[in-house]
Amino acid sequence: MNYVERYIEQFLRATVRNNIKHYLLMLDEKMKNLDDYMRYFNY
Repeated sequence: MNYVERYIEQFLRATVRNNIKHYLLMLDEKMKNLDDYMRYFNY
């Protein structure tokens, strides 16, 4: 494996990892919003 292939592989890994983290943060935010919404209607 040459330098360019290794660089591309590392870049793709980092990109996928960041996208997963971003997606999980978005999901967490949506769940919080849903919790707030449910709390609003329970009172």
